Amino acid sequence: MPYHNRYKGDSLPSIEVFHMDASEFIGAALDADGNRKDDDTWMAEAVWDQAEAPEDVAFEAEGLAGWYWWTCVPGCLPDSSAFGPFVGPNAALNNAREEDS
Repeated sequence: MPYHNRYKGDSLPSIEVFHMDASEFIGAALDADGNRKDDDTWMAEAVWDQAEAPEDVAFEAEGLAGWYWWTCVPGCLPDSSAFGPFVGPNAALNNAREEDS
């Protein structure tokens, strides 16, 4: 996962830019039998904020797939919620810079 670290003249904190595909959201939301998983990860919450039933999960997961960023020091847990999805890593990084300004 790519990290952007602060450089001279940039006030942006260390962030992690990462990609999440639909299958990762589905895996967070549903168990092996296709039932709702009792999972409190941000990925599962993002899916269940939109999906009303397990049949809706794949559709919602497709819409959540993409690039995200959060403030995070390498090797540590994130310091913020995930922001996204974005169409590419540069779009995520640009958004992080906009949020910082």
